[in-house]
Amino acid sequence: MIFFLVTILVVWDLSFTGYLLSLDMVFTNELNILENFYGAKKSPSTNLMFILFTFFLNLAFPIWIIQKFLIFCLIFFSGVFPYKLCPSKNKLGKVFSGLIYMLNPFIFVRFLAGHIFLLTGYLILPLLLKTFMDFFKEPDLKETIKLTFLLTLISLVNHFIPIMFSILISFLIMNFLNKNKRNLIKYSIIIFTLYILINSFWIIPTLLDSNTTLRSFQNFIGPEDISLFSPKPSFNFNTLFNLASMHGFWRQGYDYAKFHIPFWPLLYGIILFLTVHGFLILNKDPKYKLYARALAVIAVVSLILATGTTHPFFSKIFKFLFDYVPFFKGCREPHKFVALLCLAYAFFGGVGLGDFVKQFKESKKNIPKVLLALFIVISLLTPIIYSYTMFFGFHGQLESVDYPKTWYETDEYLNKDQDNFNVLFLPWHLYMTFRFNPKQRIANPADKFFTKPVIWGDNIEAGGIYSQSTNPVSKYIEFLLSKRQEYNNFGELVKPLNVKYVILAKETDWQNYQFLYNQTDLELVVDNEDLLIFKNNQETSPVYETNTLLTKDDWKSLLDNYTFELDPIPVEKRSPIKYILQENPDKQYLVFAEKFSEGWRYGNQQPQKYLDTVNVFETSEENTIYYHRFRYYLIGYIISGTTFLILIGYLIYDWKKDFFKRIEIKVTSR
Repeated sequence: MIFFLVTILVVWDLSFTGYLLSLDMVFTNELNILENFYGAKKSPSTNLMFILFTFFLNLAFPIWIIQKFLIFCLIFFSGVFPYKLCPSKNKLGKVFSGLIYMLNPFIFVRFLAGHIFLLTGYLILPLLLKTFMDFFKEPDLKETIKLTFLLTLISLVNHFIPIMFSILISFLIMNFLNKNKRNLIKYSIIIFTLYILINSFWIIPTLLDSNTTLRSFQNFIGPEDISLFSPKPSFNFNTLFNLASMHGFWRQGYDYAKFHIPFWPLLYGIILFLTVHGFLILNKDPKYKLYARALAVIAVVSLILATGTTHPFFSKIFKFLFDYVPFFKGCREPHKFVALLCLAYAFFGGVGLGDFVKQFKESKKNIPKVLLALFIVISLLTPIIYSYTMFFGFHGQLESVDYPKTWYETDEYLNKDQDNFNVLFLPWHLYMTFRFNPKQRIANPADKFFTKPVIWGDNIEAGGIYSQSTNPVSKYIEFLLSKRQEYNNFGELVKPLNVKYVILAKETDWQNYQFLYNQTDLELVVDNEDLLIFKNNQETSPVYETNTLLTKDDWKSLLDNYTFELDPIPVEKRSPIKYILQENPDKQYLVFAEKFSEGWRYGNQQPQKYLDTVNVFETSEENTIYYHRFRYYLIGYIISGTTFLILIGYLIYDWKKDFFKRIEIKVTSR
């Protein structure tokens, strides 16, 4: 009830109709589930389960209700799970554990940054730690399955995968010296095997496609990322102290409680004192001392890694890991490690306060008892005061909004056109401030909002980094925009991308796109208070035929009013991964206007690059273009789904067996 009431106070001003939009948290009324399922535009990733879960909920509820429900659960269970985890025998200690985990600067800023998947992993951490302890206490198949499911859930956050398996292996090594080695090895192998099987839906695509998130970041993340995403100090406190106090997020401008409370370091001092006190207690407990020491080491290492390159000594460790350890580049934003520090504060802090509650109950002297009571009350209030800006809509920094009516009208307008085409959305920015969501800058929602496929800006534009996109289509668009004053046939130039409409939102620097009015092959068809829609008068199609093979070297020559020799071919789109030609091509090459991917096939033919952007094949008697990797993705789905059903079936069977056994015992005892 306490955590429920606290959650209500946090979301009180956010429960109205509409969406909560913040930086990376963008929800719309459209779910592009097929795009994620087939994997042609975007390879299936670890968050596919979340998308499927949202899709099925959407059959009964609108997306905005689902979003509010998810946010409520993230906050509420961030209190409940640490409460269940905390080994304190006193309920007030366990309450403190839940409060400090659900109300702190880390979770505060991550909500405002819209990191839903990261917060889901953060939510699972206490449950995962408890399952670790239960598993190593007495390994069996039931605990093995539970642990596998939790590792799968926490894999929603790519960055947590190596972290969690590092912790699992560390726990395994420590327990290996004290437990039945044969049993422990057997069930550990089962965990890794089941994890691979149940996660085949994203492991197989990752192995096949070098452009997946887990593989591609190795190619574009560099030293400039370390500088950009480094934690930030404030109030003349060094970065190490700032991170230890659960602050230090790289992006500034958020209204932390510490900006309004001059004595906030004292509040942190209480948290740290209870944490150390709780560790000292558990370090003497034979039942928990092994895990207490492990978690203490994890907390210290996490704090060291969270400093990134800002500390004169620890920076050497971070740089070494960044340069030489596989997947560590995914931790370019080291503030994520503070999540493990929060877990340690909750785990140990609850035990520490519980001990003072025990002393209060046992004390027979009035003055010590009053002082203990006062300290207990102040400690319980500390998380609430320390992050009071979380209450009532994150101190007014979030609000429920809806997309403008003009956006819905534009979607209807585009859907009336039955052709298969792409839409180019401008201004070309990944992150923008929209007038309908003035309190937070957000990721461009165009590709999620509009039903038709959208080409949109994926350039990060942060610090000294303009773009880290690996999408060849984006590179081509960025080239055209950089030369916008040198041509008047923009419709012709985007024809190879099958762009039939160009939308210009009247946001941010939209006046810099006035060149669209001067194009001879673009026609302004809609002009309202929020959007401009230009129609491409060139004949567009998903598939063209041509006798000319163009490369990236030809980009500059295109600006001299070059006319593409691209003749549309009638095509039937059977699915997002299968196109059937309605006529036999007469020319030498077949241009397929999807971003280049080695996964596409025309007959048995692999694609070449056209303009270094889309796919081109040599023509033949074949009439089908298809995405051949889907057959392997489908195998992954079948393996994952079958494994999931078998494990769920076993857990249900085990639960029924225990249920009837308990009934039998009760009947016998009577």
